[in-house]
Amino acid sequence: MTAMRPCQLCETEMEPHLIQGSTRRLWTCQNCGMFHAEKEEAAATLSFQPREEGRSDSETILSRMKATLSQETTQLRMLHVNCHLGQMLCTAEKRGWKALGVDPRRKAVDLCRSRGLSVFHATAERLPFESSSFHVVYADQVIDRAENAGRALKEWKRVLRTGGLLYLSAINWESKSASDVSCKDWTAEQRFGFTTKNLGRLAERSGFEFAAPNILGEKRWAGLLDSVVSSFGGGNRRANKNSRGESILELVMRKPLSGSGEANHSQRNSARAA
Repeated sequence: MTAMRPCQLCETEMEPHLIQGSTRRLWTCQNCGMFHAEKEEAAATLSFQPREEGRSDSETILSRMKATLSQETTQLRMLHVNCHLGQMLCTAEKRGWKALGVDPRRKAVDLCRSRGLSVFHATAERLPFESSSFHVVYADQVIDRAENAGRALKEWKRVLRTGGLLYLSAINWESKSASDVSCKDWTAEQRFGFTTKNLGRLAERSGFEFAAPNILGEKRWAGLLDSVVSSFGGGNRRANKNSRGESILELVMRKPLSGSGEANHSQRNSARAA
């Protein structure tokens, strides 16, 4: 019998299922809706396929982040986690940022370096940088491929400066149940499935707070939990589409003043318990 495992968000024991067309197990949390798949052996050697990348409005997002951080007197520093071919790094550098990247795939690192970009071979959970090194961490569809989503968020928070911003996105699994998931729509590298009900809550649990003012625009998520709505900053969450037509959840989070993120999270938990 397959052992149960605790959810990384709410610690409820998750039930295992088999991914259709695969021998890989997928756990689902009945409480918060998070999916967690076991690591596939084939994914031990990370694949790298050059492809088009980057959000169509990435320059706008960077401009709004820069405006939000306008009080900074030093050159703004951005870290792109899993930077692939480095297009976002090029965009940031053209706009005056000091942009660095990390990627767990050696081919991606070598290609970026051949373009003159500052990219390091590292994973999302173990970054080769000192604490408080960056004003922005940009993580586009990384959190659902991390070995440990909670650990990755805490590491991103560690390297952010106080008041720094995190751009966070993941594929939206709002309409899926565990029995629907097949190997056709769950890639070998994917480990987590998020919805509007749990992605922001996991980030809050890791010590982030929702950023303000408007950075992503006016598109809003639908179906948010009432207990989460009050903490959302207007225009800092939305559902978008990627190049494959998949629904993508996007958030902009902020590293709060020391301790305030954890305090706010505890207060919300106390309010829910009451």
